[in-house]
Amino acid sequence: LHNHPEYVGSIHTIVLDPPRAGIAPKALKRVIELGAQQIVYVSCNPATQVRDAQTLKEHGYVMDRFSMVDQFPHTSHIETVALFVREDEVGTSDSGSGEDKNLILLDG
Repeated sequence: LHNHPEYVGSIHTIVLDPPRAGIAPKALKRVIELGAQQIVYVSCNPATQVRDAQTLKEHGYVMDRFSMVDQFPHTSHIETVALFVREDEVGTSDSGSGEDKNLILLDG
């Protein structure tokens, strides 16, 4: 995407679903540089999601929503979904409005 500067600052939502080890720090930095208004982070490892959430916080994103999903009953595995919003967008989120927005899925 960095080869297409027209996307920088114009992406509404990025969805991250990295592997259990979390998103690579360099990749997360690149995602942050895109300046999306929202980042939806799906994780099968809450520990790495917390690590990455700290990085997002340091770069101006706040956690707006959080949910746990038990897809594998009777096991210790749980999926977590967090919505991070740029601090300058807090309170202006139109998620759920049904508007057609730019959506990029980055699947680890």
